Amino acid sequence: MKKSIIILVVFGASTEKTKKSLVLIENLCRQRFPHSEISWAYTSKAIRARLLERKIKVHSPKQAVEHYAAQGHKRILIQSLQVIPGIEFEELSEGLNEMQETYPECELLLGRPLLGEESDLHQVSELLLKEQSPKLHTTDHLIYIGHGSPHRNSKYYHQLGQILAQKNPKVQVATLESSPSYEDVLRNLSQLDSGKKVILHPLMSLAGYHTTKDIAGNDDSSWVSRLETQGYNVQPIQKGLLEYESFCQLWLDHAQDALG
Repeated sequence: MKKSIIILVVFGASTEKTKKSLVLIENLCRQRFPHSEISWAYTSKAIRARLLERKIKVHSPKQAVEHYAAQGHKRILIQSLQVIPGIEFEELSEGLNEMQETYPECELLLGRPLLGEESDLHQVSELLLKEQSPKLHTTDHLIYIGHGSPHRNSKYYHQLGQILAQKNPKVQVATLESSPSYEDVLRNLSQLDSGKKVILHPLMSLAGYHTTKDIAGNDDSSWVSRLETQGYNVQPIQKGLLEYESFCQLWLDHAQDALG
């Protein structure tokens, strides 16, 4: 029997593009943990239902744990591929605690998300700059856009933005649904005496609906359209963080930490 089960957890992937975005980390995970069995779980009930209509069954995290516990596996890691430990991660953690009571014979482990603790902030900031800075002109602005959350750990977006700004004031962090907001970005851009080119990059695991519609969409409410009306030349990069080996390896570092 495999010495451990690793369940990689994302919100969900229902398009060919987003599904292809999961291949890299799965392959890297198999290389890093060759004696473990690797599986997937989606937290989105809607995406799981949509896939089931196409005869594709993907477990929820709870279903995945139940499946492997029923097979007699004793060591199961749930590895979050979320960016911050927000509402979704908190629900994942609480669910795992409940499942531990149901399966006391199992060792259920939880790997932290990308920004799982404050020590991750500097490492992530270095990777964000390393991946994009060489491609930037000295006058270009780079905005990393996260989902945002009313959760208290939305503070990580602010803290990450502060660290990046200290290293390069033309690099900002923003969110779609909380703070820092679009208005914050616009104000900061107007205060910088620099060029008019703005590069937008999702600060999200996958470049799904939020990227294609809310950030890079053609309608008037997208970030691209709103910034263009302000006179900026906007270039959206439609890549999730799971499409970069450096970020995948950091998530897998967190898996290694959890496994001990």
